[in-house]
Amino acid sequence: MKKDKYLLLTAAGVLALLPSCGRKVQSVKPTIALVREIVSDESNPKHILLEGLEPQPNGGIYLIGPEADVAPLREDLLSSDRFDNVDGRAVSDGLLDFSGEQICSVFDIQGTPYGKFLAQGQEDELRTLNVCNLISVMDTVCHIGSFDVTGMGTKPQAKIAVMASSYVPNYGAYDADSLFSALNCSVPVIYPLYSMIDEALSGKGDGAVIGIISTEEKLSDVGYSAVVQERARLLGKKGVECVAFPSDTTLNDALIAFLDNYISAGYTFKLDALLIDDLALDASAMRDRLSFMRADLTGDNETYGNMLSKNFEIVDLRQTVASEIYRLMRERNLFTHQISRPEFSDFQAIESDSTTVTLSKYKLQDE
Repeated sequence: MKKDKYLLLTAAGVLALLPSCGRKVQSVKPTIALVREIVSDESNPKHILLEGLEPQPNGGIYLIGPEADVAPLREDLLSSDRFDNVDGRAVSDGLLDFSGEQICSVFDIQGTPYGKFLAQGQEDELRTLNVCNLISVMDTVCHIGSFDVTGMGTKPQAKIAVMASSYVPNYGAYDADSLFSALNCSVPVIYPLYSMIDEALSGKGDGAVIGIISTEEKLSDVGYSAVVQERARLLGKKGVECVAFPSDTTLNDALIAFLDNYISAGYTFKLDALLIDDLALDASAMRDRLSFMRADLTGDNETYGNMLSKNFEIVDLRQTVASEIYRLMRERNLFTHQISRPEFSDFQAIESDSTTVTLSKYKLQDE
């Protein structure tokens, strides 16, 4: 049986002092002021919290970001059965993949939409917010309710954190990684857009063409091409191209809609992968449409098929996130090994000041 827990969290709640080595951030580009402050000040509660922090099997899997990004991922993880829980093969075994795990959702209601920061030229403020949201899930100290600041409680410390928003790779990921590296915090952080790009480029040679289908807002703000180029550089892939078009959830055939846009724009290079960065789209339906197209390469199907490479694949956000979490948990032995249904806890992120985020109880409207 699923279990709700509603608590108020604070990232500054740890009181026990831990030893520090006074490390400095070694960066090739400047981090935000918050990161520099935390790393340089050994008495800073956030420094104390993160210094040498390691993930534990009894911790929680945290999904952090806008409700539209977090809620669908939360539901997917609660029902996921993509893997054999004995040997890890990518095959359903009739058992939930995350049995006994605590899925903790952090809905950033106050900070969204993230596009407002970019419209106002506040990129550093958005980077700071995303780092603060991440820090807030690392603590185990919490308050019972949003108005009961004296009632103390505990919650799982994050053993894996998923920064669900596609804005984070450009606005916060570098800062968060620099902070965790400087303080030897080994809690894994997943950036789904990075994971999807890495999956799409895996096994591909130079010159790969990656398509991305996303919402109008993300297409104008996220800067997909820059993220793809950066990941390609890190993976040693040359000549990688990125082509992105907006999704239209009113259409029944999102794959064909994307290919129509691709052809109409005059592109002639074969696509090697299509990343679905819109959780409102049905990835299974798109894969079914792809199978149908490949089975009958006549008429329009031939035209569309000619735009796809032999190894073309559809990379789905939900599946990618579940796979990455499962892989990390197996590699680091982070499963609780409890035979029970996954539980969930829901929180709302609240910015207390420019450098602190607390979490209060939250309940989805459709529950």
